[in-house]
Amino acid sequence: MTRALNTPGRRRTLLAFLACIAAMTAVLYWRRPDAFYNPQLWGEDGNLLVTGMQFRGLGGLLIPYAGYYHTVPKLAALLANTAAPVDVPRAYAFASWLLLIAIVGLLFTPRLRLPNGVKLAMGLALVMTPASNEVFFNLANWPFIIGLVWLLLAIADAPGSPVARVFDVVCLTLAGLSSPFSIVLWPLFVARYLRERSRFNLTLLGLAGATAIVQVWNMPARVASAAPVSAGAVPLEGFLARIAYAFLGELVAGLQPLPPLAIAVGLAVVVAGFGWLIGRAAAQKRWPEAVLFGASIASAVLSTYVLRGIADIGEGLSGRHFYAFGVPLAWGLLVSGARWRWPLLAAMLAAFLFLTPASKNEVRPDLDWAGQVARCVGVERKCAIPINPVSDPPVWLAQFNSRIYAVPPMPTRFSARFGESIELLGYSVERSDGTLTYRLVWRAREALAQDYRLFVQIAPRDAPAHPLAQASNRPLFWPFPEARWERGEIVDDPIMLSLDGLPPGEYITLVSWRENGAPGATLPAYDAAGTPQPDAWVSLPTTIVVP
Repeated sequence: MTRALNTPGRRRTLLAFLACIAAMTAVLYWRRPDAFYNPQLWGEDGNLLVTGMQFRGLGGLLIPYAGYYHTVPKLAALLANTAAPVDVPRAYAFASWLLLIAIVGLLFTPRLRLPNGVKLAMGLALVMTPASNEVFFNLANWPFIIGLVWLLLAIADAPGSPVARVFDVVCLTLAGLSSPFSIVLWPLFVARYLRERSRFNLTLLGLAGATAIVQVWNMPARVASAAPVSAGAVPLEGFLARIAYAFLGELVAGLQPLPPLAIAVGLAVVVAGFGWLIGRAAAQKRWPEAVLFGASIASAVLSTYVLRGIADIGEGLSGRHFYAFGVPLAWGLLVSGARWRWPLLAAMLAAFLFLTPASKNEVRPDLDWAGQVARCVGVERKCAIPINPVSDPPVWLAQFNSRIYAVPPMPTRFSARFGESIELLGYSVERSDGTLTYRLVWRAREALAQDYRLFVQIAPRDAPAHPLAQASNRPLFWPFPEARWERGEIVDDPIMLSLDGLPPGEYITLVSWRENGAPGATLPAYDAAGTPQPDAWVSLPTTIVVP
């Protein structure tokens, strides 16, 4: 390995790779400085990833959102959510930076036969293509970046080892199940197979088609949910405006609305232009160039179709959807050997540098994430923390069902133990309209190895073995099973019993725990002194009087 890195070619490639990462990071800091010193969650990061994946776990991978699956972002969220709540935005931002580095790593693989200078420029195009900042530092918008993985797999040389083949299969599958653009990009692997007929390329084509079918299955629901608009110029005008944004930046907003003749001419120019670019590259057997231009226009068509319900063309003009158009277009121009590419690349660079000021030095409102976490998580059982974009009332929220370790106030302190894991610290009891509500305060003495169920009975004081009322449940205020209880965690658990139909007299309350499920072995019960209790039931000291 050391000898390989010491070869001049490998050293130059490594230096170019590191230079690309450094330059890319500097541009990102210019675009979003607060993402480095004060990272914050954005939009669907809250409800889809923080909240959804916390509550659903791996099952959340099977639930589509916005018309497609988000497999890789959700897997990243599962990992990032293991951080302390105060560090979750930082973990999301760091993961998003690593995603861009992974794309750059694919660019610099030896299987992509391009000069290091071109690869470095392609890496910078990831962050210097005109587009809004919402595509960066935002797990929920990863799908618009992850689609680029398919482009790089489609233009790379065939893998030379079993490990490399497995890597391609895994990357293609995960990326395909994480981006809506697989719906229109799967023909890239048809072209790859026709260019080099092999069993492995046929496998990639089959996987690409399968993941595209999975994603397209949910897309009609996304489009049907959009506000209906009349057919006509709106989608075409939006299509042209968003393509023009790559070269004219925010100047495009001043060119609307477009007259029908301008729309027709613009559409003819786009169709003829991309047709010529793709046809020329294919005729010269410059397959990477043809693939990249084809992917660019296909992504633009899909984005226009998805956004066709937006009547206001200015909305989403520079948004995440056309990032998947701009980057492949820039890549296609960069790998092209033609001299006419330079004016187009210069126009895209000028648009980024001078005509898109909204994407430079953007600092989003500071919603004091750390302060909100400190005031709520670990103090309140349920927390809903507002995140950007700001609205009134808040629409975007990150919710936590937090673990509590502080013992709450209790009118009655009473100690008992069930098995070696569950300890009763005390309780309160309220009586209203013939119903008793006990709020029992439990502490986990150690992490529970399995699920248990709580049983509470009301029995005559002189006949405790003959209960007349009973209720059972699992703890209500934590969404995970008891087996997830951590050592020292406090669970404040209410349970209700009806007194209707009980004859007058004095009654006692008995508490027991059993393994969840039938028949369910009962946990041994002990009082505060460690004395075993009869039949594993603990009697609470409160007397219930039914008149």
